Order: sequence, then structure tokens, then C-alpha cells
Amino acid sequence: MVATMVRHATGTGVAWLMCVAEGLLGYLALFTFALFTPGSDQGGPLAGPVMVLGAALLGAVLVPLAVAPAVAIGEATLARRGASARTLAACGTAALLVGLYAAGIAAATGATVASAALGWLLTTVFVLCPVVAYAGVVRGARAVTGRLARHSGSDPSAPVTSPPQSPGDREDPVTGSRPATDLVPADVPAEQLTHNILNGVTGGIWHTRHDGRPAVLKLLTPPGRPGPAHWAGSDEPGHWNYWRREVEAYRSGLAAAAYADAGLAAPTALAVDDRPDGSVALWLPEVTGRPGIACTPADLGEVAVRLGAGHARWLGDPEARELAGGGRPPNWLARDWLRDYTLSRPVAAPVPWEHPVAVAAWPRPLRDALRVLWERRHDVLAATDRLPRTLCHHDCWPMNLVFAADGPVLLDWSGVGPGPVGEDAANLVLDTFLDGLVDVALLDEVAATVLDRYAEGLHGAVAPEEVARAVRLTGAAKYFWLAPMMLGRLGRSAISGTYDARDEAEMMAGRRPVLELLARWAAEPWD
Repeated sequence: MVATMVRHATGTGVAWLMCVAEGLLGYLALFTFALFTPGSDQGGPLAGPVMVLGAALLGAVLVPLAVAPAVAIGEATLARRGASARTLAACGTAALLVGLYAAGIAAATGATVASAALGWLLTTVFVLCPVVAYAGVVRGARAVTGRLARHSGSDPSAPVTSPPQSPGDREDPVTGSRPATDLVPADVPAEQLTHNILNGVTGGIWHTRHDGRPAVLKLLTPPGRPGPAHWAGSDEPGHWNYWRREVEAYRSGLAAAAYADAGLAAPTALAVDDRPDGSVALWLPEVTGRPGIACTPADLGEVAVRLGAGHARWLGDPEARELAGGGRPPNWLARDWLRDYTLSRPVAAPVPWEHPVAVAAWPRPLRDALRVLWERRHDVLAATDRLPRTLCHHDCWPMNLVFAADGPVLLDWSGVGPGPVGEDAANLVLDTFLDGLVDVALLDEVAATVLDRYAEGLHGAVAPEEVARAVRLTGAAKYFWLAPMMLGRLGRSAISGTYDARDEAEMMAGRRPVLELLARWAAEPWD
């Protein structure tokens, strides 16, 4: 909320300065006209200051009464559209507000319709530049905040509990900005990368060097690290957050082989080091290319078609027995990731569906649909059990994708295991937009593209109509908890974790289109 206030205060100041500048430019234009027009009056020495002062006073009235509300309305009503559409909506709203004010003044003073119309036209022209400036400042400041948060890998409002540090423990590999010197010497660069700092399994991720070559170091920590209970690691191999799963996925070759034939690659581990403190250092090669959050709908469609082909391979072997020579499947695969993860999300009862913030941000039909989904969460999970099973990644979203020259590369194999067909594709659609990392105006295009290309990749192994139903059903199952958890945290603590840099109001508005899609998916027949 503080960040929003600062952005809008800055926008207000810039819009007012734009009004002052318009007064100055107006005076200079009239002065130039008078200078080159014989017989014209240049207005005297006070003409300029008077005109600028008038513009400043007019701006002081119009910015709070027309400019600020117009921008707020434009941003809220067209949240799913691009920046240009929202700016045009703000300009139109400002013109409407000015018209209402002009009509009210004319009615109170008895002014003619012609003079009121002229006043409306001139004032509308006067406020358009301040509206554009205000919208640009607010939107630009929000983007900068998001980039800084993603670059630093932390959200200062996130409820994180860190282990205590003693003066002699300043290079603690779990909490420090650098890894311990036995992993990366002090003279070797190490840049901390964005990751879920709430997850008790991840002690840190750094871009650094290994044996003289660029590399990524991921430190995995055993259970017991302080933090939120719903992100705690587990020693149980089948648990959704088994702390050694990613190590095993790389050591066994599963990560590299899972979808390789379909053209969806994974890094090959450079080294795996078991450390004396029980943690494991996983060294991975640097993957160069466009980051996932710079994706286009076509990019995500390409991921989806390869994902579909990869899933088709494992439809008869969701536990990857093939990699064990047809014998006993790996015991470290996530046993029932979708059910275990979603039912572990902390939702306090009763859910405040009529919270004033929720009522203002989400219309009743949406809240009612999300309420029904929450109340039927066990039913929707049971429905996913009846879908064909395959080997799922379970965390396919832009932050785990790099678009390399040879094709997309899929990172973070910590959740791999059997799951329903469609689940990874559903997550690719929804999670692309939930944290505000990709413009939500692309949501509908991405949803259509991913569903079509995913079915294409399955090559008829699952009927297209069944594929569409599976994606919608697993999407509803994956996020039935999200709205209730958000509402339970309103006004009390951060409602997101690491990646989303928006404040409460912006997040409620920004996630609305995604939740509307989720509600539409949940309304489709489950069987």
C-alpha cells in the first residue's frame, strides 16, 4: 500500500508539473505569435507569470478531481488490456469527468451551452497530457519496482523467517547473499538469483563459476530450516517437497531424459557435492537465452507442444520404470504432488468472502464461483484422479524456462512425479500471469495457444476434447486454494511470496482476470 501511495503521489506531482509546463508553453506560443504579428499586444511583463500561475492553480484543481480518478478507472476497468488501451480509457474518462464538471458549473452560473462546450473542449485538451504523464509514471514505477524485486530475489513484505546468525556465521550458505567460501571463494563473483525464499528446501541460488566456467549453484538444505510450515522440506521420498528430489532427478538422468525426445531440454548437472552440514550443492551449467518472463504466446505454445509430446511418451509409464530398466520405479518421485501440495496451502476458516476489499475488487459472480470451487476442492481432486496419468514436472512456468538458441530449457525438477495429463499445461497458462511478471492482456491468447499446441503435441494419444477438459480440470484443482488464502491474508500480511512485487490492491486487481479464467474452467463439466 505504501508503494502505491508513493507511485500515485509521484504521478500527481508530475501531472501538476505538466499543467504548469502547458501554461508556460501556451504563453510562449502566444508571445511568439504576437511577436511576429504586426499590431499584436505581447501582454506586458506579467503576462507570462500570470498565465503560468493560472495553469498551476487549474492543475491543482483538475489533477485530483479529473486526472487521478481517470487513471485509476482506466487501470482498473481494462486490467486485461495493454498499456495503450488503459491510457486511452483514462483519457476518455478524464474527458467525461471534465464534461460533468463543465455541465455542473454551467447549470450553477447560467452559462450558455456554447460557452460550456467551449470550456469543456479547452479543459479536456488541457488535461490530456497530464493524464498520459500520470499513467506513465504510475505504470513505469510499478515496472521498475517489479524488476528490482525480481533482480534482488526478495520481497520485503513477504513473511520470511531466517535462521539466527552469530558474528562468526556471516557466510551462512542458507541466508547469506553469497555462498560459503568452501563453495565459492571470496574472489569469485556470485550473484544471488531470484527464487522462492519461503521454500525450506532451497538454501540459495547463485550465478557464479565452477571449474572456470559460468555455472549456477543451487544449495539444497535438509528439513529443519526455520520458515513457514507449508513450505517445509521433508525426509519422506514421496512427499511433495522431498528435499533431495532434484538431486536424484539429475543424478539418475531423469531430468535430462524426461522430455528430451520431445525437444524440451533440461540442464545436465556439472557436479553434486554432499556437504558436512548435511546440505547438498547442486552445480548446473549456465543456460543462455531469453528468460522465460520475456516470453510471447508463440513461445509458450512451443513449450506446450513439446510438453505434450513428452507427456505422450510417459502415458503408459508415469512412474518412469523405463529408466530403471523396467524394474522398480524410483521411490523419490512425488507420490501425489497435486493433492499433497494443494491441500497443504494455509487457508484459515472461515474464508472472508465478503471482505470489503474483496467486494470492491471481485464482483459477486466471481466470488461465488471461487467459493463453490473451494467448497468442492475434494471433488475436483477426485475428478483429476480419473484422468490419464503421465510423468509431470509440476512447476512449469516462465521462471523455470529459458528460451535458448536450440529450443526451450526447463529448470527446477524438484517436483517431478506422476500426475494427471494436462496439469503442466494448465499451470503454464495460469502461473504465467499470477505474479504480474507477464502482461495479463495476453492471458486469453496464451490460454488458447497452449491448449491447442498441447493437444497437438499429444498426437492423438489423448482425444482433443479430453485434453481440453483435463487442462481445465487440473487448473481448477491446482489453484482452488489461491483466492481463499489471499482473502484470509487481506490487511494482515503479504498475500504473495517472492516473485510478486505488487501491493495488495494491485494484486487483487491484477489476479482478477486469471481467477475469472479459473472460475470458467471450474464451471465446465468434470466428467
